[in-house]
Amino acid sequence: MPDQPGSPMDSPARGVILRAANGDVIGYDETGLILRLSDRVVADLAERLRLSAGGGASEPSGQATPLPDDLDAWNIREDGDWFLFDANLPGDQGPRGFRRHRTGGAIIAQARGPLLGILGIGGARAALANPGDGAFPWHVLAPADDIGAVGHAGVDLAMETAHLEPLREQTHEALLAEVLLCDRRAKHKSLPLFVVRAETDTSASAADLGNGPAVENLERAMANLLAAAAAQGTRARLLAVVLDYCLEDVSGSATGYRDGMLALMARMTGKANALGLPAPRFLATFDCGTHQITEGAALDGQWELSW
Repeated sequence: MPDQPGSPMDSPARGVILRAANGDVIGYDETGLILRLSDRVVADLAERLRLSAGGGASEPSGQATPLPDDLDAWNIREDGDWFLFDANLPGDQGPRGFRRHRTGGAIIAQARGPLLGILGIGGARAALANPGDGAFPWHVLAPADDIGAVGHAGVDLAMETAHLEPLREQTHEALLAEVLLCDRRAKHKSLPLFVVRAETDTSASAADLGNGPAVENLERAMANLLAAAAAQGTRARLLAVVLDYCLEDVSGSATGYRDGMLALMARMTGKANALGLPAPRFLATFDCGTHQITEGAALDGQWELSW
């Protein structure tokens, strides 16, 4: 039976389905569809194939790198979403490798091993910090939400981000990371990246602290630590959680203080486990009081907590 006019068998062997100003985009022939890919897509596919074959980072393409022209940097190359380069930047780390995201943002150090987190929670005193850069400004970082190391003070909720930025101030957690880096440098060991963040609020008891905005923001910091590690192609490790809360507790109950801090640690352990992290190591700052406050329920509660 002959084909009816207008049937698919009457279609020509070659044709164009979609045409743009610069040429044919989608066509067809006897073998099937013909797609014309842009130069950018072709370059991206070539780069992915080269990396999957073990080619490593490549020299930059024609795209401009997001680095200042006067930066003392060399050996600039591309690796996925990152520009990698060597540079001599301020700090005690010396000349070494650095990276910056293709979209811009902060420069951070190249590091081996997991991305390490040191987080802190407490009252207003836990947010005290010394202004300025640390000894390793590209190794000790905070989530890139323009808040810095001192957190949101219970006023706002932290945002989700996978990016990191250098610190403008040095908190207890930042200084702890700096001491660890100094020790590793003295022993000629690799220098890891640290993420630090102290979250505080105005809770009047340890029980309130364990259910307030500070712990909620610290849980977001945990999630951001994992997201930043994934963006860098590495894993995350929560090195420690610093507890700095004592005289702020005005509940008048030593056992209430103890039980509230234990509940806080249990909640944070549960959150860490839910994110796939082991139970964190808790570091508690034990308070001696002040020259005017030498006795009190919260001070006694610290000893209850230590037992």
